[in-house]
Amino acid sequence: MAALGKRRQHKFRRRADMPILGGTRPPIALLSAALAGIATFVALGTGLDAPVAVPEAVLSAEEYAAQDMAVSVRASLKEDAATLQRAAGLFSTSPVGSADTFLGQLSSSYRKWRGLAVVDTRTGHLEALYGESIPAGAFDLSPRGGVPAPRVTLTDTGEARLLAFAPLSRSGAPTKMLVASGGLHLAGTSASRASAIVDRAGRILTLASPVAGDGGAVPAADRAGQLAVCARTVMAAVAAGGRPAGDRSGGFQGASGSTVSGCRDGRVILGYAQVSLPGDGPSAVHSPADLTLVSVVPVPERPAPPAAFPRRTAAGSLAAAGVLAVTVLIATVQRPLLRLFVDSRRVGRGDLEEPVRVRGFGEPRRIGIALERLRVQLHGQHTSPRPPPTRRKQPPRVGLRAVTAVCTLLLCVVPLFLWYAGTRPIEYVPPAVVAEQSTRTDMLAVRVQNVLDQGQADLALLASSLKDVKDPDRATAVLEVALAQHSRYRSLYLVAAGRVVARAGVAPLAREMPAPDSLRPSAVLFDGRRPVAVDRVAVPSGSGVLVVGEWPVNSLDSILRRPGLGEIRIVDDTLRVIAGNTGYVGLGELPDDLGDALSTHRERSPDRSRQPVSGFYQGRRGIFATAALARRRQQPLSDWTVVAWQPARGLAIPQAQAQNRILLAGMLALTAVALCLGWLHIIVVRPLRALSHRAEALASGDLSPSLKAVYDDELGAVARSLELVRQRLAPAPPLPTDSTTVQTR
Repeated sequence: MAALGKRRQHKFRRRADMPILGGTRPPIALLSAALAGIATFVALGTGLDAPVAVPEAVLSAEEYAAQDMAVSVRASLKEDAATLQRAAGLFSTSPVGSADTFLGQLSSSYRKWRGLAVVDTRTGHLEALYGESIPAGAFDLSPRGGVPAPRVTLTDTGEARLLAFAPLSRSGAPTKMLVASGGLHLAGTSASRASAIVDRAGRILTLASPVAGDGGAVPAADRAGQLAVCARTVMAAVAAGGRPAGDRSGGFQGASGSTVSGCRDGRVILGYAQVSLPGDGPSAVHSPADLTLVSVVPVPERPAPPAAFPRRTAAGSLAAAGVLAVTVLIATVQRPLLRLFVDSRRVGRGDLEEPVRVRGFGEPRRIGIALERLRVQLHGQHTSPRPPPTRRKQPPRVGLRAVTAVCTLLLCVVPLFLWYAGTRPIEYVPPAVVAEQSTRTDMLAVRVQNVLDQGQADLALLASSLKDVKDPDRATAVLEVALAQHSRYRSLYLVAAGRVVARAGVAPLAREMPAPDSLRPSAVLFDGRRPVAVDRVAVPSGSGVLVVGEWPVNSLDSILRRPGLGEIRIVDDTLRVIAGNTGYVGLGELPDDLGDALSTHRERSPDRSRQPVSGFYQGRRGIFATAALARRRQQPLSDWTVVAWQPARGLAIPQAQAQNRILLAGMLALTAVALCLGWLHIIVVRPLRALSHRAEALASGDLSPSLKAVYDDELGAVARSLELVRQRLAPAPPLPTDSTTVQTR
């Protein structure tokens, strides 16, 4: 039993002396496992997904389009209410005359309202009316009811009208109410899309039919039927407390989503988004919180599948290269080093009978030869070692560095092919995705244009209120009130004969003013850091006085932040970037292909038509769309253009997703090769090369420097064994003489 215990203890000690986590085995084993896993991923995970009727990118684009339209309606409702509040405040601070005169000025400045009225809140009497009649029974204007919230109601003919309210007061407590009635406008119509605003019962309030003139457009009656059926399905699910299939609302405020539905006359893609604004009122009135936007487009035709990637060939090539490289590394590095480890320990312990087995290649072989020479010296066959060799520059010898380099090149061939295949341009992008990019960019341009038009209308109303103001102090007071109401302006001022006569806000940037008949709205200046837009409106008095407002263009950044459109920029007529969804980029430039496409379009369309342009850029590596802003109300055209682009590989289409996985496999393989072979070079190859030089010098008789083990692995064990051999070969220190002993005594 004692002998058995000793054998077991000796066996355990021998196993403990062999390194487990250090040396050559961990990097080679990790390289084998990594290449096997990546080859499996290439074979099973880099092919095209199962064909689907509608790609995820098309569904997402339709949902985002519905969100854009809902956000546009929501912003229109908010802006109408805010505009009416500002107009009511201007009525109480400026001499605009009677209520009829005020309504006339308001209608001429803001042409979006179909009817305006002033109602006495105490008696309910209609004091002034401009435009179409307003259904006064749809709201409560009693003093106890407060100011009603914006709401949507139906006229006697079934048309939807948006009602906004604002209190009027000049002498204290408000006794009158300003009421405005306008229609609900939907942007984003195209040759195939129909959209509508529906109430909680699924009843259509406003319908935007496809653009006429397209041969493939579905008649409005059929689109209305499709929308009615789909709207009832959506609203039934929302009313039940759930959300329809395909809901991917994300960060959107309210329910939104898209799905493929067979509502009527074939399958369509249904997109919806809630117009979620706070509102209250009687149940007979539709508050904005009850409104939902629904849009439908036909399901696009399924394209022919693109050429399949040779994933099995690539996986087999990667696996074969991995097997070959690992075999070479085991045969030239791991096994010779392990055999050298065993022989060095034997010689270090003093077992000199059996010769050292010189095998392998490069540094392990040279160390084995040196170790055999040292064994012979210890055995006594050479009583005097050779003198140290003179230092001469030796020719370079092929070693394990060359083996590692060859294995690296071998293993990088397939990953580089995968990287190339993953970075190629996308061969096919569904036309529906490009069309949605164009439509959404056009909707964004309409929103930006509405903001600019709103600013011009605000200045026009302010100019009308200043028509009879002659006192500069009085004009300054009116400008200060207007500046407090319009938060986007940095300064408002009056200019007469080229001189600022009244100002509110910071110092103006515009020093020279053109003649009133040559005004160009929204000119862009720079305050040294940010672009500033300058709007000018002539006062109707005919005296040449201008009302000028300056506002930072970066206030448009929040409008441009829309998901699913990629990079968005607003550029002027010189293609200079003045605003963007990622913040202002001073004097930035568009990609070359986009700048060339936009310049070509402008040359072909001298009138700056607002027809959007879309296509591919950088050799089908991305999609883009542009839409120029257009002025209404016979004003000069704006030179601003909205440009949106995004890389094709970021789209949720099968080919882009497959190429992304191929690129991922190539990058993982390159990373694994660099990590494992770099590890092997740092831990084994480089120290082994230094140790081979030291072993050869030791075998030639250079016993002066000692050998120190750098790592606790096979290489460190060989270094320690060589140090033991060096100590045995080193001469013994001299013993003290007798005279020295006597003197010490």
